[in-house]
Amino acid sequence: MNDFAHVLSADEKTQLNQTFIDLDKKTGTQTAVAIFETITPATIEDAAEEVFKSWKLGDAKRNDGVLLILAIKERAVRIEVGYGLEPKIPDALAGRIIKQDLVPLLKNQQYARAISLFAQQTERLLTGSGPPIDLIHTKADFADNFYLFFTLF
Repeated sequence: MNDFAHVLSADEKTQLNQTFIDLDKKTGTQTAVAIFETITPATIEDAAEEVFKSWKLGDAKRNDGVLLILAIKERAVRIEVGYGLEPKIPDALAGRIIKQDLVPLLKNQQYARAISLFAQQTERLLTGSGPPIDLIHTKADFADNFYLFFTLF
């Protein structure tokens, strides 16, 4: 739990640190959070990859770390998952967690609640507990993907 942007209180940091220690014990997966004031000139994808590699998250052989990265000024968020966990946390699920769970809280500057919810969702996915996240596309998702398809091609 690294709050370089200083958006969390001392109590929130302590509580979240314990949450991630417990998560590591339950799942055997190293999960980390990095909050930056800004990542300029990098993109959120590049910053996430750099932090993931430099912190050496997860087991080197299993490549099973998870990183939540927030860039406050850019209003950007990403969940970076090691290749060993792709079957349990594919990009579609990570995107769903960001869009449905984290963004509404982050928009209201509820950083600790968003990070706590990220930890809960990560635990649920890694342990297989709880109902699966609904991956059925909504009409809005279809429209977004339709537009993206024609924008790219």
